[in-house]
Amino acid sequence: MIRCIKEQRTQEEEAVEILSITKTGIFNHKKKQQLMWDEISEIQIIDAVISVTVDLYPEKDFQLHLADTDVYTEMNREDFEKLLQYHYKKDIYIHNTPPSCGCGG
Repeated sequence: MIRCIKEQRTQEEEAVEILSITKTGIFNHKKKQQLMWDEISEIQIIDAVISVTVDLYPEKDFQLHLADTDVYTEMNREDFEKLLQYHYKKDIYIHNTPPSCGCGG
């Protein structure tokens, strides 16, 4: 099972794959690196930014703003989170700040 997330582009431009999620791990196409599920120390999604941490190889850590992908047009946020949780058996920290009312109080 492979799910591809692509950079959003205008209709004239071709979408570019930037993140693949498979049964073996995550492939970050921007860094051209494969992260296996068992080597990932932590996954966080905070306000639509996914952060992947690899304690043994911190140079492999990355962040990606999900608004730069088609994750919200191909599936809803909850389905994306479920997909990650299906493959990544450790806890995933997820936090979404509620929209501000703009009232300043």
